[in-house]
Amino acid sequence: MRVKFVGFGGYTEVPCYEDENGKLYFDENDGRNGLNLYTGAYKEEWGEVCGEPNTRVIEEIECDEPFVRHPREFDYMMLARYRTDCEYFLGYGNGYEGHLYFKSVEEHCDEMEKLWNSFADDEKPEWLTLKQIHEYREKMLKARRK
Repeated sequence: MRVKFVGFGGYTEVPCYEDENGKLYFDENDGRNGLNLYTGAYKEEWGEVCGEPNTRVIEEIECDEPFVRHPREFDYMMLARYRTDCEYFLGYGNGYEGHLYFKSVEEHCDEMEKLWNSFADDEKPEWLTLKQIHEYREKMLKARRK
């Protein structure tokens, strides 16, 4: 069976594929370790893919461009979490270090820098720069409750 990636759908927003007949499938491997397709997906009239996985597809599957999760996806998510902690600390967190993942401004920002620097130049996130991390450190040190 030949399929193509068509986006995400279902309750947990998993990768979805469509065969040459227009039938939709969920990839229960979620973009990791090859395709593991299940029937049960359908499109609502507004185009959203809905449904729940039902029966596993056992025939051989071919796909030219399957969706594959980035191997460092978790690192990007953690960096985003650290940034969110900074925003909270500077806002509703009222400068309380207990709200930070690493419980101190210095350690938190050091770990953010370390993680950011661990990405290759072409993988560094566009949504956070090293300069912004330094600015967070500066603002947070001023806002920290003693």
